This record gives sequence, structure tokens and C-alpha cells, in this order.
Amino acid sequence: MYTAKSNKSNLGLYTKDSIIAFAKSKLLCLEDPLRLNSKFTQRNRLRFLAVLATRLALAVGPFTAEATHVVASHLAVLLSTDQDRHFVQTFYPSEPILAEASAMITSEKGWVFALRSLVHLVQNGIVDAGYRGELLSKVLCLMAVDDSKKEPDPDSLRWIHSRPVKVRDFLDSWLTAPKKDHETFSAALCYGRKGTDAKELERFLDGHVFFTHFIRL
Repeated sequence: MYTAKSNKSNLGLYTKDSIIAFAKSKLLCLEDPLRLNSKFTQRNRLRFLAVLATRLALAVGPFTAEATHVVASHLAVLLSTDQDRHFVQTFYPSEPILAEASAMITSEKGWVFALRSLVHLVQNGIVDAGYRGELLSKVLCLMAVDDSKKEPDPDSLRWIHSRPVKVRDFLDSWLTAPKKDHETFSAALCYGRKGTDAKELERFLDGHVFFTHFIRL
């Protein structure tokens, strides 16, 4: 729809902003994403499952009712099913537009309710948490990169999450300084270097890291 920019279309012209708004509404299954609230209902838990699954590559149990719902209403891809649809294998592929839409939603609504929903789904066996510490590590990485200072991009003023960040900003957002006499982790890293080339360390910290979501291999 983005490439089919026809003036004769009743949908009108699509832009980067409108395609993101469209992606948010489809991901949440809400005509107006602003209507999303933090009531701990089954419907909202499904919505936040879709939001998190897009970036965390979550595996929804194939024998659960939630697997059917995320395919029907929340853009999950159906990989396989049986004749009676008791087994529904789903997948969220690598999709940068949906990753940006997901990041916008967690930025606007906060991570608290999304993670509360995720804990409920994991405890009830609906979502597989993976290896020990894997899911938590992915969540912390995404929170850190979302909170990191982004460089301005005049061509994408609203796509604030799909931008590279400096390594030092990412590390400072993720890790606290090991000692109280340093304000940031990167400052402590530079001060406490032993056997490390100072110039190369600065070059590394001034490099960039860029990711918006994880994929399942």
C-alpha cells in the first residue's frame, strides 16, 4: 500500500508516519491505538503479547488459544496447523516496521504493564521463556537501546527508535558505574583500563550499535 501511491485511491497517500500508525493499529487490533489502556484483561494481555513478541521473538505455545488469537488478530504468521486446529504453530518474522511500532507503544505506555502481562503468560505456560536468563537479557537490551540517546535524523523525525546509537550511550543506559566516583559506566571503563589501548577504547566507544528487535533462528 505504501508503494501504490495512487491519487485515485480512496485510502489516500501513505507516508512513513501513516504506515507506522497503520502498523500500530493492526498489531494491537485497535482502530485507535490511543485507546489502549492498562486494564489487566485477557484482551489487553494478548495485545501486549503481540507488542513484545514482535521484538523479542517469543514462542507462543502451539496448543494454546492465544496462538489462534495472535494469528487471527495480531499479525502473527501461521507456520503449520492440524486438521482440527488444535495445534497452531506461530511465528513473528523479522519486520522493522512492526519493530518500530512496538517500540513506540512501549515508549508511550511504558514497559510495566507489558512485562506484567509477559510474566503472567510465562507463568501459565503460554509463552516459552527459553534458556535461563535469555528472555530477561533480551528485555534489558531492548530497554537500554530504547533509552539511549539517538542521533537526529531529519528524514525520519517520528521514527525515533530505528536509529543507531553510540556504543558508550548504549552501555551507559544498560549498565551502572561500578564505582561511586564515576558518573557513567563508560567513564569508569576508560579510567580503569589496564593493558588496553586508550585510543582504541575511545574509538570503540564512539562506534555505533543498531538493532531494534531479535529474531528466532
